Amino acid sequence: MKRLWLLVLLLCAVPALCLPPDVRPNHWAAAYVQQALQNHLLSLESDGRFHGEQKITRIDAAIALARLAKALQENTWHAAPSKPVPESVAQTLKARRWQNRPVTRYILASVLCRVGNYVANGITRAPANAPDKAKSEVLPTHVTIAVPPTNPAYTSLQYLVQHREIGPDSPLLKADHTPLTAAQLSVAVAQMVAGLNDQLTSLGHDAQGNTPDASFHKPKGGH
Repeated sequence: MKRLWLLVLLLCAVPALCLPPDVRPNHWAAAYVQQALQNHLLSLESDGRFHGEQKITRIDAAIALARLAKALQENTWHAAPSKPVPESVAQTLKARRWQNRPVTRYILASVLCRVGNYVANGITRAPANAPDKAKSEVLPTHVTIAVPPTNPAYTSLQYLVQHREIGPDSPLLKADHTPLTAAQLSVAVAQMVAGLNDQLTSLGHDAQGNTPDASFHKPKGGH
């Protein structure tokens, strides 16, 4: 038995050998699939396969997004080096109407892992006792979850709402089995990152001792 476990550990030291059987080592999303599984953003289906072309639902997206936010918040995200978006992807976004395309498990894994790496590698965390963390005045404070507590995504939505990482107009608040579109994923990720940035970093102060939010909301002319 010990020899068997040693063999498993040795095999998993080679990333490609730890991929699900339906994900080729040279697949464009292979590294992100592995990282998504390692960080428990996504899991294998009951047959032990990843099923990367399967469409993501709003329930799936809410759960995965909350898992990413929590891992980054608690500094438990296993980051990989940040990589720029390939030029081929940038050109695709310019040339095609991508907004209404359904999000697949491959796409969700790649987007969330890229964002996780960007945040983990790029944000300088404020000290734990920083007085102006989580104090942004521009983030929503009253967001209503539109699903019952029995919904599989309810706890995940609670987390996002409590940390102001989801907007009142987010389709994820109505988490159901409706396929998520690329535009909806884009908005959901942006809202999560904005709230997470508020949680992790200090607002800072201007020459008058005001935070950027306070300065922004001050009436013109000082009245």
